[in-house]
Order: sequence, then structure tokens, then C-alpha cells
Amino acid sequence: MRVKIVTVPVFLSDRTELVKVEVQIRIVAMDFWASLEHELAYQLADSENGDVAGELKA
Repeated sequence: MRVKIVTVPVFLSDRTELVKVEVQIRIVAMDFWASLEHELAYQLADSENGDVAGELKA
């Protein structure tokens, strides 16, 4: 994964501030895995997710 820190302008009502942001570039497989991992980590603990998590850890 490639990570780049860039600065972008944020326009407020009375001024503009430059804010650093992180941009991540990854391939489709990396994005799929990250999405799956997020679903497993943050879903409510039910039996279906537990079964999937157990299979992935095996």
C-alpha cells in the first residue's frame, strides 16, 4: 500500500485552513480484505460472523 500525506484547503466561514490528510492507494484485493476485516471487527458478535472469523483464522 502506498501512503501519501498531502495538504488540502478547508474553507471555513471566516478563513481557509490547510489541513494534512493521509491518502492510501491500494489494489482491489487489499481493499476487499480491509473491508472484510472491518466487517468482522465491528459487527455485533453473532454466530454467523463468529463462524466466518474462525474460518479465516484457521
